[in-house]
Amino acid sequence: MNERAGDYLVSALGGVNVAVPGFEKTDYRIGLGATFEYAYLLDNGTELTPQLGISLAGGNGGDSGAGLFSRAYGKLSAGMVLANGARRLSGKAEVDLSTRGERAVSAKGTFGVAF
Repeated sequence: MNERAGDYLVSALGGVNVAVPGFEKTDYRIGLGATFEYAYLLDNGTELTPQLGISLAGGNGGDSGAGLFSRAYGKLSAGMVLANGARRLSGKAEVDLSTRGERAVSAKGTFGVAF
């Protein structure tokens, strides 16, 4: 990915001007990931599907002077889907990490009914 921004000027009330310099960044990343899941059919006809995912990537993190694989990124996810007929309930949690010390945690839940 290549990102380029030109110089620009920000003006505020009262005549204050701030000059923001432009920049150009090139970000290279390559990665590999997989999600594993297996559906279990319960006695009442409900399908329970646990999920586990992992992905790893390497790149330069937008730092043009760095080597191609000077940064590493990883994601671990776990979730579950419960489906019965037209109803579906799911949840997923993710943890993202990088060698720059950046961390993120997210969670998502959904409920759906087919009609």
